[in-house]
Amino acid sequence: MPSARIPSLELGRLIAIVAVIVIHAGPLRGDAYSANVNLLSDVINQICRFAVPFFFLLTGYFAQPKLVSSPIETLKSYAKPLFTIWLAWSVIYLLMPFRFDVVISQGFMAERTGYWNYLLQTPLNTLFEGGLVHLWYIPGLLSALTILALLIARKQESLIVPLALGLYAWGLGAGSYEPIMEVLPQFSLETARSLAC
Repeated sequence: MPSARIPSLELGRLIAIVAVIVIHAGPLRGDAYSANVNLLSDVINQICRFAVPFFFLLTGYFAQPKLVSSPIETLKSYAKPLFTIWLAWSVIYLLMPFRFDVVISQGFMAERTGYWNYLLQTPLNTLFEGGLVHLWYIPGLLSALTILALLIARKQESLIVPLALGLYAWGLGAGSYEPIMEVLPQFSLETARSLAC
């Protein structure tokens, strides 16, 4: 079983934490900067996108010995505390106002009702994210652990890597790299036209 403290993994975790902060802080981004600086910000953002997959891999690395020996029991032992954290923070985020100017001018319910209506526009998304979009990681981790536990329990370990790669590519195309995926077909079309001329 892997040791709880491995210096290289701890360093990787520290770098990944900084990368997540950079993703959310969006340095060098906004109207105050030129288009080239905003482009640099986009490049930095994409470079930092290694962080979340790294955290998933790290969790898998430490959960793997337990998952192999008792997959369903391990899933249950992870699921309860993770679900509790997700639920608690979802409730906090559902109740905590973000726009204090609206609370002061129109009241608590007016501010929260707008946010709750926003969440209800995409109920499936809200179910997987909870009370705030940043909580998506916990249901994502639970989904990954569930898939692993079920595949291991059914002796289908050979499907883990292809399924993980497929889900990762699908997630990138639908999320982080969506702008790139939208640009590529247009770029290919323009390239083909220029080559034809």
